[in-house]
Amino acid sequence: MKAAGRWQVAYKGTGDSDRIEAELVLKVDGEQVSGTWSNARNKITDLPVAGTLKDGRLSLDSAGGVSSPGWLTGQISGDQMTGKIVTKAGPVRDFNAMRLK
Repeated sequence: MKAAGRWQVAYKGTGDSDRIEAELVLKVDGEQVSGTWSNARNKITDLPVAGTLKDGRLSLDSAGGVSSPGWLTGQISGDQMTGKIVTKAGPVRDFNAMRLK
């Protein structure tokens, strides 16, 4: 399953109508995944992330000591990804992402 590239990630914030968008840039080497997480709203730029990709299932943790994202797990299908995310701002939330071309 192809995971490398730029992804636009969206998830619900802490308010009822709050929507947060971020960019995830991934590189893949076998089952190992590395990349960066950027979220302009929270002034996070190029936070290192690392994890694994197996059978289309992506698991990432923040590698920079900052817990945004704390962790992310998702299932990739073509240019779409859905899953769960935890940030320093709160509980487990659903996210969806689309690969940017």
